[in-house]
Amino acid sequence: MTNGEKGEKPPPSRARTTLRERWEQLLEGEGRAGRAFHTILLTLLAVGIAWLLTPARGIDSYPEAKDLGTFVDRNIKAPTDFTVPDEETTKRKREEARRRVRAVYDFDRSAADEIAKRVHEAFGLMQNVAAKWRMRQGEDGSVAEAAVTGAIAGGVAGVAAPSALRATRGPRSATLAQAAFATRDPLRVRFDAQRDAFQQILQVVVSDEAFDLLARENFAPRIERAVARLLRHAMRRPIVPDRKLLAADRGRGIVIRPVPARDRGEERVVEDIDAEVLDLPAIRAELSEAASAELPEARPDVVSVVSQIARRLVRPNLSYNREETVARQEAAAASVKPTVIQVQRGEKIIGDGERIEPRHLLIFDGLRAQARSGSGLQVFIGGALLALLAALSLYAFARRGMWRFRPSRKDVLTLVLFLFSTLLAMRLGLVVTDALSDHVAGVSADLLRFALPAGAAVLLVRQILPGEITLVFASVLALLTGILVDRDLGFAIYV
Repeated sequence: MTNGEKGEKPPPSRARTTLRERWEQLLEGEGRAGRAFHTILLTLLAVGIAWLLTPARGIDSYPEAKDLGTFVDRNIKAPTDFTVPDEETTKRKREEARRRVRAVYDFDRSAADEIAKRVHEAFGLMQNVAAKWRMRQGEDGSVAEAAVTGAIAGGVAGVAAPSALRATRGPRSATLAQAAFATRDPLRVRFDAQRDAFQQILQVVVSDEAFDLLARENFAPRIERAVARLLRHAMRRPIVPDRKLLAADRGRGIVIRPVPARDRGEERVVEDIDAEVLDLPAIRAELSEAASAELPEARPDVVSVVSQIARRLVRPNLSYNREETVARQEAAAASVKPTVIQVQRGEKIIGDGERIEPRHLLIFDGLRAQARSGSGLQVFIGGALLALLAALSLYAFARRGMWRFRPSRKDVLTLVLFLFSTLLAMRLGLVVTDALSDHVAGVSADLLRFALPAGAAVLLVRQILPGEITLVFASVLALLTGILVDRDLGFAIYV
């Protein structure tokens, strides 16, 4: 054997040649087996690309309720954009809105007029009794003399008659006067008969002393007018049974709403309750002082009776309207919009060494609920469809607009492999940049992302494939890389 024969390589075996030819056919996609191989491989790569575009969940690693108050040993960031309804904060804000609503009180402006009307009717009843009695007496007093004569016949004597009767009449007249005062006054008898009706109309009990004075004064209209004026003047202001009932409202004030309904537009807010709202003890004390000013020339006993009746007739005209207050509180609570916590993808939820607070648990629970609700599958399917749509659209455009764009099946498989490898490398690079930004002060993850060699794949593809094919590959890669990096259009343009 010569030296040249010793340096030659042995020819490949027939089996090796057959396998190589078979592999080349599979890569070229020739035949049924080649097309099936291409379809399966492209499908797997497409699923891998969709998986890379889907944000990582890691729900099992999130802290739970039992971890409340403990410290975390790592930074936890949001894997995607999401919102979490903050029911506790919403409930608290609605309770605060309810508490800010002022209590509503109805101010009955017609109460004084109603009481004055009763005073007029009650006094009018007794004044009519007196008028009818006077009409029956006649001008010559014959009926009164007959009554006195009857009293003398009954054996009544020994009572001193008034000096007026003794002066105007003779010895007989003096005897008649003594008998008249020994018997009950017929007018007073009629007044007593109507006393229950008088008190029923007034809706108060009048003392015996007060009724005696009113009877002696024949229920004079001036007394009636004095009582009515006192009540109208006193009840033009809000009155409650006791100002202690308003203690809970002193800090925020109350709303006074006039009634009846036609006066509703005049409702007002009262903040200084003690200055503008009176209670029954205070208003009764004022009536006692005001009675003297109302009747400056009257006898003290008349003033006392007027004051007594007015003090007994006055009543509260300000009442708490619970139904309206609750309705306004519920309206205020309903106006509070639900509070939500908005978290952006990549935002730090909690940092290394921080204590886990209820707010953190609320966000983690929201992440778990979102992951278990099937939204992860939706994001995965959406990512796959988006990648497929982008690739097919650019492929169809290039086939029609670039006459030199004619990639073979082998070229398509090569492009998809490069695309998957580049996205995988980018995904790993994002993990590294996040870790560096968490542990190195002053280093931003957004800045480190621009250091990732996303464009290196385009350069490699250009070395083995024509420029038209490389241009389409670069467009698809830029779009998918922008989606991968927090859906950043600026990063896609950069790539």
